[in-house]
This record gives sequence, C-alpha cells and structure tokens, in this order.
Amino acid sequence: MKIKELRIGHFGKLHNVTIRLEDGLNLIYGDNESGKSTVYAFIGAMLFGLEKGRGRAGKDDPYTRYQPWEAPGEYRGSMDFEHEGRDYRITRVFYQKEKSCTLTEIATGRKIPLADDSITSLIPGLTKSAYYNTVSMGQTALRCSEDFTGELKNRIANLATTGGSRVDVPGALASLETVRKEYIKELKNLDIDSLRAREQELFDKEKQASELVNKRNEIIKEAEALRKRITELGEKIPDTEELKNDRQKAKTEADEALLRMLEAERKLHKIREKTEPAGNGTEEESTDRLIRRKRLQGGGLMILAVGALLCIAGNERSAIMVGTGVVAAIVAIIMIFVAFIEQRGERKGFSGAGEGGEIIAEGTASEAATPDSEEKNEPEAECEKAAVYYHRLDEKLAEATEKLDRARTEQDRINAAITDLDERADELESRADRIEWELENMGDIGDELDICKHELRDALRKEEMCRDEMEALQLAEDTIRKLSSDIHDSFSESFNELFSEEICLATDGKYSIGRVNDRLEAEVMSGIDFVPAESLSAGAMQQIFTAFRFAAARLFFGNTEVPLLLDECFAYSDEHRLKSALSALADREGYQILLFTCRSSERRILDELGAAYNPVNMEQ
Repeated sequence: MKIKELRIGHFGKLHNVTIRLEDGLNLIYGDNESGKSTVYAFIGAMLFGLEKGRGRAGKDDPYTRYQPWEAPGEYRGSMDFEHEGRDYRITRVFYQKEKSCTLTEIATGRKIPLADDSITSLIPGLTKSAYYNTVSMGQTALRCSEDFTGELKNRIANLATTGGSRVDVPGALASLETVRKEYIKELKNLDIDSLRAREQELFDKEKQASELVNKRNEIIKEAEALRKRITELGEKIPDTEELKNDRQKAKTEADEALLRMLEAERKLHKIREKTEPAGNGTEEESTDRLIRRKRLQGGGLMILAVGALLCIAGNERSAIMVGTGVVAAIVAIIMIFVAFIEQRGERKGFSGAGEGGEIIAEGTASEAATPDSEEKNEPEAECEKAAVYYHRLDEKLAEATEKLDRARTEQDRINAAITDLDERADELESRADRIEWELENMGDIGDELDICKHELRDALRKEEMCRDEMEALQLAEDTIRKLSSDIHDSFSESFNELFSEEICLATDGKYSIGRVNDRLEAEVMSGIDFVPAESLSAGAMQQIFTAFRFAAARLFFGNTEVPLLLDECFAYSDEHRLKSALSALADREGYQILLFTCRSSERRILDELGAAYNPVNMEQ
C-alpha cells in the first residue's frame, strides 16, 4: 500500500488542503501547530474512521479534537492510494449525523464494501491495533499497547506453527472466554437456589396439607359418630300419640263418669231434701262444692305427677328443676288434702242424717222396712257406685296423664340431647369445611411439587453440564496458553532476529543484539547481559522502540507494503543518533515513509547524506 494523495475537506485546523506523497521518503515539515500532527491523525482516520466518545472521555477523543465547530458538515476528506497494483480512493464523512465511508476502485469506478468501515476489509493484515502499534509511530506512543502484545504473540505463534496467519491464539482465547461467559450467564439464569427454596416451600406446604387432611378426617369421623348417636337417640324418642289417645280416652270416660256421679248425687240430694228438715244447702251449692272438690283432686293429682317428673328429670340435670318439682308436689298435696277435708265434712253431714234414721229405725223396726226407706237406700247405693266408678276412672286418667308427662319429659330430654349433639356436629362439619377450603386454596401441591422437582433436576443436570464444559474450556485455555508460551520460548528467535537487525540499523551498530521477553518487553545486549530498554537514555529508548516497531511491522505485514509514519520520533536523539536513523530510513528500499518533524536538522542531514526525499512544507 502506498498513499498518493490526501484531500482534506475540513479536519482540525486544516481546510481544503491537498497533499501529494511519493514513494520512498516523504519529509513533512513545518513549525509547531502548522498541522503536521493533524495530517498524521487524518491518515489514521481515513483508514479506520473516527468514533465519537461519550461522557467525560468524549471531550478529549480524536473526533471532538479535530471536529470543525464552525462547519461540522464539512468534517470530511478523501485519500488516494495504491494496493497490489490497483488505485483506490477512500472517501469519508466524519460528521456523526451524516457519517459515511466509500471505497472506490479509481480505474473502474466499482464500489467496494468495507466491513465496519475499516480498511482491514481490503488489506486483512492491516488492523487498527497492528497499524497504531507498528507502522504508525508517534513521539508519545512508541511503546506497544497491551492489546497489541497478544497480537504479536499470536503472529509469532502463527509463523512458528503454520508459517502464515491462519491461527488466531488471542481470538481462540477470546472465543473461549465468550463461551465461558455464556455458561456463567446460563448458570445464573438457572437460579438453582431459588428452585431449591421453592421445593422446600412446597415440601412444607405438602406436609401442612397432609396434617390438615388428617385433622379434617378426624373431625369428620367425630362428626359422623355424633350423627350416629343422634340417630340412635332419635330411635329412642317415645311415641306420645298413643299415650295422648289413651289419656284422651281416659279423660272422656272420667268426664262421663263424673256426669253420672253428679246426676246420682243430685237425685240423692232431692230425696234427702224431702226427708230431712234442714239440709246442708241448696242443690246448686252442693253441686258447686262437688265440682270444686273434684277439680282440686284432679288438679292436685296432675300437679303431683308433674312435680314428681320434674324431680326425676332434674335429679341429674338441674337443682332448680328438683326444687320446682318439690314445690309442685307440696302444692298438689295441699290441694288433695283440702279436697279430702271437704269430702269428709260432707260425708259426716250425710252420715248424721243416716244415724238419725237408724235411731228412728231402731225405735220402730217396722218403719225401717217401709218402702220409703228402700227408696232412700237405692239412690245412695247408686251414688256410691257412681263415685267408686268415677274415682277408678279418675285414677286411670291420672295414670295416663303421668305416663304422657313422663313420655313428654323423656322426649324433651332426648330432643335437648339431640339438639346439643346436632350443634356439636354442625360445628365439627363447619370446621371440616373450613379445612377443605384451606386445602382448595393451597392448590394442587402435588403437581406443583412434581413440576418443581423436574425443573430442579433439569437445572442440576444443566449445571453439571455447564461446569463440565467450563472445566473443558479452562483446560483448553490452559493448553492454548501453555502451547503459546512454549511456542514463544521455542520460536521467538525469528522475531528477535528481525529486532536485532532493526536495532543495529537504528543505532548504527552500537546495539546489535535485541530480544523480547515473554511479556514482550524490549531488552538489548549491553556489556555481558541484556538490559531493559527503559534503563537506557531517552534517545536510545526512541531508537530501540522504533526498531521494535519496524521488526513487528516486518513480522506482521511481511511482503505487504505499508507506509511508515513517524511523527517526531527522533525528538530526543542527538546529532549522531539522528544521522544514523535518517541514514537507515533513506536506505530502506520498498517502503513509503512519512517523516513528520518541526526541526530543520532532519532536512539538513538528509541533504548532507544526499538522500532522495519528497519535501512537504506545511507552512505554504
């Protein structure tokens, strides 16, 4: 590659400038701030473009430094160059909003696409890193950057193993690192800890659900036992319908017997009114007393039965019921006793009349046998018979009432027990329903747990695979590094030979042997041993680092002609070193060299040496 012409539209301080370059040595000279370094930067920008930096770093990046603020749209230029016998023109617009890059073959006008807008698409070996670390040499950047050391090691390895540039050791290591990062990212995405926590959570929920199911089953079993007991008690409830019918029947018979007894007593009373001068009251009064006495007797018996039932029922349940039963029994006894006293008093009245009759009968025996006496004894017998019959039916009624009351009390007791059991069963069933609701809200834990276990197994399997792959990657990386190191140790001699040749030319034989260590640090033979280049003077360091770059360029580009750009590279060289360096440059055949300087000594020495060069005055 040889640069023929530069056309600068607007780049830094340069505006509408055209510079023509020749083969061999081109001396670009002028005072400070005449635009030499701008031309140097323009050539690199035409080859690889300019990217605008961001943030604080963007204030000092090349794009911002050379951007024309008064006419940003004119931030552009073109460069004509020759490569492998063909002429090309690369045109660039650097302005960020209109950025473009076009490569044209001048003879045919054919547009040639450039990947990433870099000249590397046309000249594969000319990468940005190789360019700025070999052929492009600035005063402040003679030493190689760290990323270039990897490229140089790679190139040495390629030359040693294949004789070409097909093996890309740094690229292989970068690819391995990229794959490793993918596996690390995949391991993070697996999130096994979260899956394990989720599995434990589901295990706990499953255990909780199992406990709830057991509790629910126990509650249901207890409720079913209560329901069974309710059924058993329901079968023991007395049937009161038959007892009601029996009592109603006994009451009907007792009422009929009472009416017959009252009717017999009225008849007897009429007879006695006829035979007795002074009676015990009117018939109506006698009937009222009889009815009241019967009611007292019947009510007393009924209350007595109720009191007895209350005492029996409350014996195990309530002292109040027992007390109430006792009071009812006392009241009943009083009622029965009052009825008995009234009945006894009435009978005494009747028997007094009878005794008088008997006395009369004793006085006259024949009168006792009169028809009137017989008529009088028949109603009394009928009355006594009706009373006996009524009392028997009344006792039967009391007995039927007592049975009915006992049945009703037992019925109430059983119903109360059933109600209590039913409430307890309802409460248990309600608790079972609440547990069932909780279980439903938990969802299908079994399926979730199976899914989680499956995901965890897959994740663990993937984790194991990733770790195996990462171990394989590490092994591959270690192997490549070891091989690279071994190659460097075994085959870096080829580079050291080139380095030594360049040192000898640059220093005019003062230093003839040079080498690079495994960290690509330059060393030269001084006396009986190698010393680091940094330990030498500034001028000597410039010469050695320039030689190092020339050797690297020869290693990188081989037979490919690439221009050499030297911007103030000999600023620290004395007259002798400068003359040696310029002589070596002038004798370097097959290279296009662009030497940028602000000093007149370079031109003077070249003239003294009689070297051919193309002068480019930046002050015109």
